[in-house]
Amino acid sequence: DYYGTNDQLDDEDGDRTEFHGWARMGIELGSKKRDKPGVRLIRVDPPRLGERVPSRVIAEVVLDLHHCATSLAKEWGEIGEFDNLFLVCVDATTMSGAPAPLMEGGGGRYEGDEERRVPDEEDCSFPQRYGIRAVRGCMVLEVRDEAGVVLSDPALAYDAGGRPEPKGKLRYLRVALDPAQFAADAMALGTDIYDTFNLAVRRHGRENNFRAVLETLRGLMT
Repeated sequence: DYYGTNDQLDDEDGDRTEFHGWARMGIELGSKKRDKPGVRLIRVDPPRLGERVPSRVIAEVVLDLHHCATSLAKEWGEIGEFDNLFLVCVDATTMSGAPAPLMEGGGGRYEGDEERRVPDEEDCSFPQRYGIRAVRGCMVLEVRDEAGVVLSDPALAYDAGGRPEPKGKLRYLRVALDPAQFAADAMALGTDIYDTFNLAVRRHGRENNFRAVLETLRGLMT
């Protein structure tokens, strides 16, 4: 999968990161055609008694499926309640463009003088190489189409005629953010950091269960 980046000068907004290419598990946030921002904070509940972080932080995430192939649009359209996504801020102006470092031992080379570099998933310099400024997780609460129909409502599947065909190519996801991380961001970076997220990354359904695993462990330990 490939999702190239490029920083393009915009006369009004300055440098703006644009994505060229495609990736099965990633999609650009927002809609330039409809002038819709990628992430919008819509609700921050006050802390519970004795706590210092918001009790709940809700945001709206906009996905534009216009440029997705039919199979990709179908996969992104199947996102539902309790699914987890990653919101990523990619700033192409800060990309170093450097290759991954050579692996230690053996001079970083295979037999035959072939370079052996650290895999991306193990490379600590990956964020600097690709201009990744921030990554935040979120959990989907509901999904709506352009007509405002809640596609994630399981009752729709049992209505007469089955689940209706979604209207339009925009999907509005209401998501829950991590309140503790939000509070830390508000103090250190400011909440404007959430306006800079421009990429959503999902996981395979069988792998997208880490929240349930953590909650199960917490329940067993308390």
